[in-house]
Amino acid sequence: MINKYIYALLFFMTTHCYASFVLDGTRYIYDGTIKNIAVQITNDSNNSYGGQVWIENSDQPINNIYFIPAPAFFTLAKNQIQIVSIINVNDDLPKNKESLFYLNVQEIPLKSTTDNSLQIAMNTRVKLIYRPKAIINDRARAENKINIISKDGDIYLNNPTPYYFAITSVTDNNKLLQLSSVIMNKLTVFKPFSKVKLGNYNKNISFNAINDYGAVINYNIKSI
Repeated sequence: MINKYIYALLFFMTTHCYASFVLDGTRYIYDGTIKNIAVQITNDSNNSYGGQVWIENSDQPINNIYFIPAPAFFTLAKNQIQIVSIINVNDDLPKNKESLFYLNVQEIPLKSTTDNSLQIAMNTRVKLIYRPKAIINDRARAENKINIISKDGDIYLNNPTPYYFAITSVTDNNKLLQLSSVIMNKLTVFKPFSKVKLGNYNKNISFNAINDYGAVINYNIKSI
């Protein structure tokens, strides 16, 4: 019985924890023609928090530093806003395709004034995509270039473009495909010049994808 109460308490805590820091975007595009981008962080709570910002490499050498946040540490009072600049400090990135990073914004609870209080540090992690100058103009609705490749009775979604895409669902003849978490993880971070195996399906495929502005758009792939 004790274990059941513990599990119930943990479930309640997990499902009722919300980040106090709110970002002004669900993803950030770093245009290769500019020197920095700004991220707005709002403390949407009644408490003051410390904050820490850092950036993870995804498809670049893990020990190399390409972007730095300024400031990386700050304190944010209730209902106040902090602007963090993301600065490119290393130009050694591919010029013919996008590069993917992750922006992390960590809440740091300040010392509690009450005893026996539970403090939880929440971390918000969103995509940061570097888009080099040479490919900026062709990005609009580039998802339309995704096509299907057939091989050994299976079909693959093929991304022939230099862009990362975020596909959230796939349908076949208007029926939602129940794809594995492994496949969906690959589709939500659909890499440039890559393909993802869907399986033995028909060829009347459509999909939903999130664009640069966070909107979900539906795209149809013509039968081949």
